Amino acid sequence: MPDQIPASREGLLALFLVLGLTVTSPAQLPEPPTAGDIPQQSVYLELGGNGLFYSLNYDVLFKSNWGLRLGGAVYPPAFSDQDNNQQAEGGSLAFIGLIMGKRSWGETAHKLEVGGGLLFGTIYDHDEWDFIEPPGATFSIGYRYYPVESSHFTFKAAFTPVITKTGFHPRIGLSFGITLTPEGDADFP
Repeated sequence: MPDQIPASREGLLALFLVLGLTVTSPAQLPEPPTAGDIPQQSVYLELGGNGLFYSLNYDVLFKSNWGLRLGGAVYPPAFSDQDNNQQAEGGSLAFIGLIMGKRSWGETAHKLEVGGGLLFGTIYDHDEWDFIEPPGATFSIGYRYYPVESSHFTFKAAFTPVITKTGFHPRIGLSFGITLTPEGDADFP
């Protein structure tokens, strides 16, 4: 038993030495990003559009005018109930998600925006779901008001078709949201 104690001490000493070197190494310390490195960001609600009936979205636009959009929606069972009786046991629960790439043109807050991506999701009880079923491809082309300043209103009106195994589904979407500060939080006055 006494022979094992020195081996444990050596192991602990080696562990503390490695941890101490990695914590104090200047190569490990990240530099905070500058304001020029942080892309424009927004959060918004889209009615209609790529998320079928509505979606909540997070949007990033880089200085190169390329961007990314992540969105999603949850539809409760009563939403798709064919009898319109709003009972929780009728209809189908659905989770819809989107991931889209986009490109914007325009030097001011007024932009032409074109994008494409994937519509995915899960629908429980397909028999009660009478709408577009994921997976599918989705696209967007339209007007976007996207100011550079943080905590400003953003708006989008676009043609947002969806293509699934059941065919081509033309759609129109309207979006309302707010731009975020570089730190990622809305700065409400």
